[in-house]
Amino acid sequence: MIGVSPDSDESHQRFRERNGLPFHLVADGERELIDLYDVRRRIGPTSTKRVTYLIAKGGTIRGVYHHELAIGKNQGDVLTGLRELNSSP
Repeated sequence: MIGVSPDSDESHQRFRERNGLPFHLVADGERELIDLYDVRRRIGPTSTKRVTYLIAKGGTIRGVYHHELAIGKNQGDVLTGLRELNSSP
């Protein structure tokens, strides 16, 4: 699991420590990944949409989860997607 945002490496480190995150966060200051995955927000209070992509080892996108209004809901949905991915041939 990898998180991506335009925030700095230092900001990510503080966020990981404060929240006890067990995964890495990638600083995308140039917004290359943000644009590649089409999550740049054109208007609003934040610069990126909150989207989770479930990507299989071969690079195929197996799930896309948009839960901007119900952020906690994506945890269950992503876990279900991971279980399905792990059980598929």
